[in-house]
Amino acid sequence: MLCKKCGAKLKDGHVYCEKCGEPVQIVPDFNPLDEAVLENVAGMMNPEEKSTSDRRTVQAPPVHTHTKPQAEKLTLRRKLWILGIAAVLLIAGGGVGFLTYRSNSYIYQIQKAQEYRDKQNTDRAVVYLEKAVELKPEDPAAYETLVEIYTEQHKDEEAVAVLEHMIDQELATVEEYEELIGFYKKAERMSDIPDLILNCTDQNIRKALSDYTVPAPDADLAPGIYYKNVEIELLADIGEIYYTFDGSQPTHKSHLYVRPIMLREGKNIIRAVAVNGDGYYSQDITLEYEIKLDQ
Repeated sequence: MLCKKCGAKLKDGHVYCEKCGEPVQIVPDFNPLDEAVLENVAGMMNPEEKSTSDRRTVQAPPVHTHTKPQAEKLTLRRKLWILGIAAVLLIAGGGVGFLTYRSNSYIYQIQKAQEYRDKQNTDRAVVYLEKAVELKPEDPAAYETLVEIYTEQHKDEEAVAVLEHMIDQELATVEEYEELIGFYKKAERMSDIPDLILNCTDQNIRKALSDYTVPAPDADLAPGIYYKNVEIELLADIGEIYYTFDGSQPTHKSHLYVRPIMLREGKNIIRAVAVNGDGYYSQDITLEYEIKLDQ
């Protein structure tokens, strides 16, 4: 390194030129940004000095006799600062990851639902179960627990809705079918049971539900057009027959069939259903007759 004034070679470690006595300007090896930060801090601590410094037009460069230790100190400070930020980001990232896991974990939702159920807080349990259903709609476990909770709370409509959904998605077992049949019977929806069983595609389930099925009734006269007064007889293998004349769906509150039915002139629409001793319905049948006496 050469002296900027006289050009003489400077010796390492000397802060003045041995030939002309000119101070040696040593360039610090730390980041100027660190220097700016330190100056700002110093200015806040001593505003008068900062103001004086701002008014200077020319300022001689300072002589640093311990530049390297100071730079090492600032470098260490920067490293600690960076490590601190990294640690904060790591913790924040871990927190976000954990929250994401909780929001998207089916098992977590089931566990939390059971936890709140054990605490008798069924409303919160339902919230977690509904989230579990969204995450894994093909798993019947959450549905089954929802049905249990709604049944305990006497919320029959909600329980029925869940059971019907399970059946639509082909997730129901014989037990779920029987539960739904029980709700239908309680709500006097017996006429919905035959279609429920008929629409089941699992033959094993249909066989297991045979006790809830009733053979449909029949008539001794085929539907059609007749040119004379006729009467029809309704037949059933099991139970009693109920029928309507206006085409509406028959129930156990409709006309009880006890004798042959005399058809009147014009169009006749008879719908009939068989009901067994346990109150279960068959599928209903529709019979249409037209009597024309003037022909």
